[in-house]
Amino acid sequence: MKVKGSFRFKVMLGLMLLLVVALCLPPAVHAQQIIHVVRPGENLTQIAARYGSTVQAIVRANGIRNPNLIWVGQRLVIPTGGGGGGGGWPVGRCRAVHYVRWGETLSQIAWHYGTTVWAIAAANGLRNPNYIWAGQRLCIPYGGGYHPRPCGVVHVVRWGETLSSIAHHYGTCVQAIARANCLRNPNYIWAGQRLYIPCQ
Repeated sequence: MKVKGSFRFKVMLGLMLLLVVALCLPPAVHAQQIIHVVRPGENLTQIAARYGSTVQAIVRANGIRNPNLIWVGQRLVIPTGGGGGGGGWPVGRCRAVHYVRWGETLSQIAWHYGTTVWAIAAANGLRNPNYIWAGQRLCIPYGGGYHPRPCGVVHVVRWGETLSSIAHHYGTCVQAIARANCLRNPNYIWAGQRLYIPCQ
């Protein structure tokens, strides 16, 4: 009887140890998740936009209490969708992907795609619609009608562009842009210059 009792005790003890070890192990990272190591100057909005995710999805995946408090070197699980909890852009949700150019604002982008600032902000999990940056990838959602308006916007001149190429891009003429911006010499524009594209 003592032998049987001792054997049962050892089995129970072994099972309890296995249970404790299993509970102490970190949860396995889902196969469709990415680990991002926070770099200086980054915030969750930038990180989410980089991976096509949302701040809320990253906060949930990492158990973050304060989305404004992350630190350099912190390892973040980036959920990339693939069912359920999501976080990425759902399939078919974006009618276009727009890469922000230097000097662009969300209102200019919204005007160009015939949508609203709030629709783009909601689709990309932007907490502050006034804060976007060059190179940021934005999902342009369906809804609100798609009527591109390539006029009445401000174009920031990029290196190598000419007034002729800009006019061609917006379907207008050099003279119209020159007049709208009081350009004395249409052949002299520079990178970073902001040009108003008039509606004719």
